Amino acid sequence: ANTSVGTSFTTILDFSTLNTNQCKGFYLVTVVAEGSYVGTHGVYLVGLSTWSAVYLYETLTESTNVSAQVSGANFQVKLSSGSNTLHATGIPIGITGFDS
Repeated sequence: ANTSVGTSFTTILDFSTLNTNQCKGFYLVTVVAEGSYVGTHGVYLVGLSTWSAVYLYETLTESTNVSAQVSGANFQVKLSSGSNTLHATGIPIGITGFDS
């Protein structure tokens, strides 16, 4: 996802679009600024449970100008100052969902 982010928490990934019966489990979420500027970055371990609830289990690394939180099914980030387009990717690393 490519999202313009400023100093207020902004949804960058919406996990409610996933079928939680088949997609619940752990995701590695990466966030980086546009233009491959990796100085603005974050790497997070996120869990998706039933009812499209997302949990931020661990911040693996994060630059000082990025903060992350979750709200319902939304993974959100903000910058400490200014604004930029951030790119986010959710990579499934431990899916424990059902086949039905």
